Amino acid sequence: MQKTTTPPPATKHERSERVVEQTISLFRIGYILSFILVGIGLVAALVQDQPLSSELGPPQDLLEELLDLDPNGFIGTGIGIMILTPVVMTVEVAINFFRERDTRFGTITAVVAAILIVTFGLAFT
Repeated sequence: MQKTTTPPPATKHERSERVVEQTISLFRIGYILSFILVGIGLVAALVQDQPLSSELGPPQDLLEELLDLDPNGFIGTGIGIMILTPVVMTVEVAINFFRERDTRFGTITAVVAAILIVTFGLAFT
C-alpha cells in the first residue's frame, strides 16, 4: 500500500512570489487587451476613413458604440480598460494582503483603492 503525502504548506516567500505573478498577469492582460482594442479602433478608423473623436464620451455610450462597430467605441473602451487596470490591480493587491493576514498593508492598499474608486465615480457623475 502506498503512502500518500501531502505537500508542505507554501512558505511566505512562495506565497509572495505567487501574489506578484498574479499581479503581473493581471497587469499584462489589462494592457494587452487595451492595446488590442485601441489598435482595432485605429485600423477601423483608417479603413472606414472616419475621423476620431478628440474626447471620450460617457462610459454608458461606449457599449452602444462598440455594438455599432464604431472605431471610437473600440478606442474609448481600450482607454477605459487601460485606466482601470491599475485600479483593479490595487484592489487585487489589497485582497492578497488581507489573505496573508498583513492588515497594515492591506488597510493602506484598500484605502488607496477606495480613493481611486471614489475618484472615478465622481468623475463620471
